[in-house]
Amino acid sequence: MSTELQEDIETAQKIITTGKREDGFGFSSVSGIYRGTNEVISAKGYKDLITGRERILSIIASGDQILNAILLGSKDIEGFDISRFPQYYLKLKIAAIKALGRDEFLHFFYGGEEVELFNRDVYNKIHPFMDSDAQKFWSTIFGQFSNKQILCSPLIKRDKYSERIGEVLYKNIYVHEGQYEILKEKIGDITLRLHVANLMNLDTRGMKKFNLVNLSNVMNHVLFNKGDYLQFKHIIESMPLTSDGVVLNYNIEYYTALEGNGMFEILGDNFRPVDLDDPLLKERNEPDWLYVYKKKWGKNGTNGR
Repeated sequence: MSTELQEDIETAQKIITTGKREDGFGFSSVSGIYRGTNEVISAKGYKDLITGRERILSIIASGDQILNAILLGSKDIEGFDISRFPQYYLKLKIAAIKALGRDEFLHFFYGGEEVELFNRDVYNKIHPFMDSDAQKFWSTIFGQFSNKQILCSPLIKRDKYSERIGEVLYKNIYVHEGQYEILKEKIGDITLRLHVANLMNLDTRGMKKFNLVNLSNVMNHVLFNKGDYLQFKHIIESMPLTSDGVVLNYNIEYYTALEGNGMFEILGDNFRPVDLDDPLLKERNEPDWLYVYKKKWGKNGTNGR
């Protein structure tokens, strides 16, 4: 067992046992795991941007950004996250897709009537489909703690918008009937490399060019002043992108709330707002939208607000 894996297991054990993380509730190398995405990946504006992007760099988070991308054509994937734990959760989800049918997958991760989340017997079905590191990590956790101890600990983030089964089905494409089975066929034919790093120190030098970089809502957590905007712009413009490559940022703040802080002027015209184009979001009056970078936009390069 590597030193890194041993440290990850011991840190996870401590978090569950004590009910505390060293970073409190912030984002760090010991941040908790999101069970599901809070992004509306199924929205037309989002889906169109990630479809057919074979080579991608993506935040790991709950794993849902990567799983939806695989369904829609991604095969060569670099995943990254500031936290050490999402890599193991993504491997658990990928193994579960290989091992389980759609209903059992949904029950294991999100529950249902008279169904136990993180059921130990179901985990035993998933176990053989993981690599050795993920097997050691999850077998230690499931072997030492009950599902309630795991789920109620800071190792797992609480987010009602990403845990409810209705929200999971609404926001993700890969869990839809028919689509899950397609993903099951595709998921064995991917190349996946995972990195523990944040956006500001992720080294993409020497990496093959990307058709898509999905930063999720990292932008909301790293941009606070003019210096941050300039650093962010430099990092994005330095990304190894193909000529048609895009960098996707998901925003959960109202566009109008950001207009007066100078961010858009500093980032420049290659960063543009794109509407998610989702009827339910509009009906709910929710502020979600995309902020997309391209090296060069066409004449009709944005359907922004």
